[in-house]
Amino acid sequence: GSSPRGEASVCAPSAGAAGAPPDRTEMEAITEAIWEKVEAMRPLAPALEKLLAEVDRTLLVTTLEDERRRKLSGSKRHLLTLQTMMQAPQREPLQAPSPEAARKFYAIVIQIEVQLQRYSAGPE
Repeated sequence: GSSPRGEASVCAPSAGAAGAPPDRTEMEAITEAIWEKVEAMRPLAPALEKLLAEVDRTLLVTTLEDERRRKLSGSKRHLLTLQTMMQAPQREPLQAPSPEAARKFYAIVIQIEVQLQRYSAGPE
């Protein structure tokens, strides 16, 4: 009795196979979640611009060795990425190397959203 061919490969678990593409479905799900978040944040674009300006000002006065400066330029990069996404005419694939990286970015987007909401509310 010969078993039907082409069945074993279907259920073979990809146990960290070298060069295996990241799980597209997971990536797509995270990408979609990020885009939905970004689109919901579009009204906060003016606050984002203000925040970017403030980051720039802070970067001007902090010294290069400053730990805070490193963190700031990191968050500036995220803010700029977010701004680009907000201005994009349509959803584009994320430039994330892995689902983990995408998830991290999603967490950052949520943090930025909280910041922007506080920012656009202004001083109470």
